[in-house]
Amino acid sequence: MRLLRIAAVLAAALLLVLVGCVLLAYLNQGRIVAYVLDGVQKRSGIRIEPRSSHIELQSHLVVVLEHPRVFLPSGETITFSRIRAVLNYHLIIVGHGLPVYTLEFDQPAIRLSGKAGAVPATIAYPRPELVRKLVFDLGRLALATRRIDVVGLSLADAAGHPLLERVGMLAFRTRREPRLWNVSVDSTVAYTALAGTRLAATFQAGTGRSMPEHVVLKGHLWFWQLPLAGPSGGALSSSAGTHGSVGFSLRDDATLRGDAEIGVKNLTVTSAHLKSPLDLGDYTLEAAFATSPEKIALTSATLRHGSEQVLAAQGGLQGRGTPNPKVHVQVGGIRINWRDILSPLHSIREIPENLRIVMEHLKSASLSVAGASLKAPLDALSKLAPEAILKHLTVSAELSQASLTPPSSTGLPPVSGIGAQLNYSAGVLTITQGVAKIGNSTLSDLNARMVLSRGLARIPYNFSVHADADLGELKPAVMTALERLKVKERGELEDISGTAGIEARGEGIFAKGHATAPEKYEIRVRPAGTRLVLKRAPAPITLTSGSVALAPGRIVMEKLSARAEGGLVEIDGSLRMSARGITTRGLAIDIHQLPARQWIAMVADPDALTAQGTLGGHIVVTRRTSTGLTLNGGLTLAPGSVKFAFLRSPIIVQAATLTLSGHGLVLAMPASQLEGVPLDFTVSMADWRHPAIKINALAQKLDFGVMSFLRLPWEPPTKAIQFKFPVSGHIYAGSANLSKLAMTKVSGDFSYDHGDWRVTNFQANSLDGHIRMDLSGRARDDWITMTGKVRNMDVGPLLLLSGKRKEAPIVGHLNIDVDMRADTDRDFFQTLSGTARVKLRNGHLNRFTLLSRLLSFINLKNWLTANMPNPLLAGLPFETITAEFKGDGGVLHTDNLRLHGPVMDIVATGDVDLARSRMDMVVGMLPLKTVNWLISNIPIVGKHVAGATTPLIAAYFHVSGPVSDPSVVPAPITSVEELVKKTLGLPINILIPNTIR
Repeated sequence: MRLLRIAAVLAAALLLVLVGCVLLAYLNQGRIVAYVLDGVQKRSGIRIEPRSSHIELQSHLVVVLEHPRVFLPSGETITFSRIRAVLNYHLIIVGHGLPVYTLEFDQPAIRLSGKAGAVPATIAYPRPELVRKLVFDLGRLALATRRIDVVGLSLADAAGHPLLERVGMLAFRTRREPRLWNVSVDSTVAYTALAGTRLAATFQAGTGRSMPEHVVLKGHLWFWQLPLAGPSGGALSSSAGTHGSVGFSLRDDATLRGDAEIGVKNLTVTSAHLKSPLDLGDYTLEAAFATSPEKIALTSATLRHGSEQVLAAQGGLQGRGTPNPKVHVQVGGIRINWRDILSPLHSIREIPENLRIVMEHLKSASLSVAGASLKAPLDALSKLAPEAILKHLTVSAELSQASLTPPSSTGLPPVSGIGAQLNYSAGVLTITQGVAKIGNSTLSDLNARMVLSRGLARIPYNFSVHADADLGELKPAVMTALERLKVKERGELEDISGTAGIEARGEGIFAKGHATAPEKYEIRVRPAGTRLVLKRAPAPITLTSGSVALAPGRIVMEKLSARAEGGLVEIDGSLRMSARGITTRGLAIDIHQLPARQWIAMVADPDALTAQGTLGGHIVVTRRTSTGLTLNGGLTLAPGSVKFAFLRSPIIVQAATLTLSGHGLVLAMPASQLEGVPLDFTVSMADWRHPAIKINALAQKLDFGVMSFLRLPWEPPTKAIQFKFPVSGHIYAGSANLSKLAMTKVSGDFSYDHGDWRVTNFQANSLDGHIRMDLSGRARDDWITMTGKVRNMDVGPLLLLSGKRKEAPIVGHLNIDVDMRADTDRDFFQTLSGTARVKLRNGHLNRFTLLSRLLSFINLKNWLTANMPNPLLAGLPFETITAEFKGDGGVLHTDNLRLHGPVMDIVATGDVDLARSRMDMVVGMLPLKTVNWLISNIPIVGKHVAGATTPLIAAYFHVSGPVSDPSVVPAPITSVEELVKKTLGLPINILIPNTIR
């Protein structure tokens, strides 16, 4: 009972004290507030200036500051709507009211100092001493309060632009760990680019038993509803926003460690340049990081698309406190599938032309990046220059499953199975194990190297590749490439098929803005049934073995074998090309069983030369700038035939040989046959640089008609044979015939030069006589000149050659000297001019129209003797017939035709028109005794010869009209003097010069 009274008294006393304290506090509000604020400033360095204040007496003393301004030690100024400080009564007495039980901040507004939008030159990382100061400040804050509650905080930059709004924070410490703060934060981002993003965090700061050793800060940060908007303000957005969390811990040595997870759900790209929004799906980024004053390290990072990993990365920054820290980034596990990219690209409204071409032709591709790393000083990467990045980049990747459809203009078939290993390091890109399938062709062992460290303006490169090509399928591409490269020989190639192995290597430079051909290269083609159809080649050519190597200015053929219609050609040697032309030190060509008919047509005009049979032989082709092209070796045609355009028939050969010696050649056809007759025929050219053909022919028997360019002058013109080069030579025949004229031991020299021709020293035996002639013709007017002589030729058979007569009108031995000219393009006989001297010996005139008509006017009984047969029956014998004819315009004139015989002499003067086959002559016939009388009385021949006492017996006729049917009219002797002079003058003068004048 007593105890109860004591307790009641103490309670009443305590109540009285409390009432007194409350009353005291209420009466001294200003002093109490100033007392508390002074204590806060002394312990935390924070100065608070309220516009007004009051206290509220509850279970704790509550100090309320209205619209205070708080000045932080860092210089920042914070304005509040209200601050409520909840104080413990006991601590007011014993500890100046500190620590405050609770500090409540209502709608604080923080405005950062500094220029708006300013970006610090370097990002200051907290040093260990700064971390220790933070721990110290947290301890000092613990002396000021036990709990901080912030409601509606807003943060703005120096220009007043909002950064955060509606920030709520609760920070408290417990009695068990008085120096460890437990903090939770919730806010909304007001910054324009990230407006609407929600942030939340819980962490512990300070020291305490629940904190790991040396850790002064740890916790988690969450964010969500983070918008993804591009620079255009809505070009990139996410329907669900971006969310993520970051776990972190800070040690007292300023080392920060943590891990983060960032996710994007239903990533959708929208833009005015897109036909429709792109749904890219969900992405998640998981990362672990560690930082220190010296470095920043991204120890691991993994990006996933849905459940599939897109990439893995790690990296960091070393020497962050130095002027030029080093950055390193390593990425791997990247796999890019072209089909996944292609669908989004189709949504673009206006696709760039280069990208459109790629989309049109690239059908599939997969790029796997096993690893990519970048190590470089920060200043080298600050401007993101491609050259700087490439210099320090290292990449290892694989291209696989690529396929494309080349543009139709290339003529290439679809390309599939493209793959290669890609490695880039120290500015050098290497491509190895490259493969591809181009239709039925395969490409393998592609290796390439490009040096990018010297800049992108000029990129040195080298490459090597092997291919097994189906040339038939690649024909359109080959033809197109030859046309674009303007290869002059493209027109010769009509078709290509078969297969070939191709090995190519080269090196060069990619010049900026355009591709350049390799400066050095070697392309080696190993044909395996490669079939070529050339325009001028008569048959397809199949390349079966060997190789062809192409290099700048050089083509090397090693045992290259080509077949065509059973024949084989092997080529071995090299060609060099330069601005001065093509040269070779020796290109060996071996030919086996090659059909001559088709292939000679490639090097010779078929209208001039054709051949049958098979060719074989060996030729070495040499071409030097000093000596030009030279050929050495030989070819053999056996057996076969050679047909020249100027011959009617081919020459049948057992073994024709073509010998080549430098600039000259000799085509020899010994033991050959021409129209069944043995013939040795040789065609040679001393120097084809100055082409001139020489022909030598030795025939056992020769028909001149076999030479198609030969014709008798009076025959109709034939097709002209035009030789492109000068031609000369010699012909000899044991026997020959010109039309129906048979000859023996025929020889002659000939020459031809652009239509002008000559036959010199032509000699032959014919009809028991000998012929020697020189002939020439000129191209400009087809006139020919004939000079020569015939000796002792039997004229009777000669006159029977036409076949129109069974009996020759004249029999005897002929001598003739000719120097005449005529036009062979017009009527030969109408243009004939010149002189001809004729002499016939020991013959007789057979019965023919003119003779019969002349004799019919004579009383032969008075002329004939018993020893002389009747000329009407047996013909008229003669010892000589002589005459000299002078021709002009086809008319031959003579003043001295004389027949001297045992029966009578006949003399004549007049004209023979060969063109019209007409004659107009005066003929005198004298019995032999009259002629003898005249000669015996030569001294008295003169003006008074008519007065001689012995009568002069003679007949005188005028003959005119057609040669075959002339008109004969007897005429009186009106002037013996004139008759004798005209008819007998020349023969007498020949016997006794100047007898008659």
